[in-house]
Amino acid sequence: MFNTKLIKEKIIKKYKDKGIIVVIVCIMDRLQYIISNYIRNYFLMNNYKRIEFVCPFHRGDVLIGLMVAYTASMHGKKLRMHVSKNIIPWINDFHLPFDVLPIDIDIPPAKDTYPQFRKAMDNVSRRNDSSGYIIGSHPQFDFDFLGVDIVENMLNEFNLSIKTPLEQVLPEIKDISQDDIALIKGKTAILHPYAGWKLKSMPNQLLYDVVKLVHSLGWKVIQIGGANDRKIDICDGWILKNESLGYWRNLFERSGLLIGVDSWTAHFAGILDIPQITFYGSTNARDVSSKKHYRMQKSKALIINTTAKCSPCHSFSCNRGENECPGFYLDEEAIKNFMREV
Repeated sequence: MFNTKLIKEKIIKKYKDKGIIVVIVCIMDRLQYIISNYIRNYFLMNNYKRIEFVCPFHRGDVLIGLMVAYTASMHGKKLRMHVSKNIIPWINDFHLPFDVLPIDIDIPPAKDTYPQFRKAMDNVSRRNDSSGYIIGSHPQFDFDFLGVDIVENMLNEFNLSIKTPLEQVLPEIKDISQDDIALIKGKTAILHPYAGWKLKSMPNQLLYDVVKLVHSLGWKVIQIGGANDRKIDICDGWILKNESLGYWRNLFERSGLLIGVDSWTAHFAGILDIPQITFYGSTNARDVSSKKHYRMQKSKALIINTTAKCSPCHSFSCNRGENECPGFYLDEEAIKNFMREV
């Protein structure tokens, strides 16, 4: 369950200068959420034959949702998962013991996530065959307030212990082109510098400094991403295309290392259990990293967390007026030591 003591402490700290009434109201608001969640999980779940799990977007959240749903199914939960219709082709290479159904809703810009998430929940509730027991991937409040991270919140939705390790189910491997195989042959790091919004993406200077550092250690750097991603000119090659996860699994497992940010690639590297270096800016690894939750943990991960005092802000534009998140930084010694062991 949620850490109510931690929640209360964080609320008081945040609102200590705004008067006792505000503090009381905020505590009551969040405790009401926790109590209603408890009643739903422990008293209502047994009255329904199937859980309707709404995890419509974005790609990283869907990947985590798939692992949590798979783990829940291994614990005897009967469920269906509901995702955006645009996500279905991307995850079709998974063979799962539960149905994944499309929601007639597009993947929204990051700033519209929560309004569109509520629409997705409503869409599922209106299905003629809905069981009526509907849970969601996105919490009503920030993880910082709830005292749990993104994985723990989803586990809690399924009435599973937040300490439950995630089982890793992998997509079926799909063929990749000979050109792509040639690009990642040898000592190669794949680089995914862009996330769902700019404050989670690598600043330009950091990006160039990282590539130069990796080159100095004797590695090639191949940029990966979507077909519309901007090319980084100092990389040794580019694989920028819209492919399914079976394709990306083949490519990831042929490479030696992922270097990325808070995006789907970091979660996918954790699922595949391959080494990764992940940079965080406007978000915090404490809230959104899934790596530590997977059962299989043979490969290491280097988390370079934000240094900004204002982070995690989870904001789509910097409150300080910066164009890029000032929380990113390059820990050269940590990267050198990590890559010597990979």
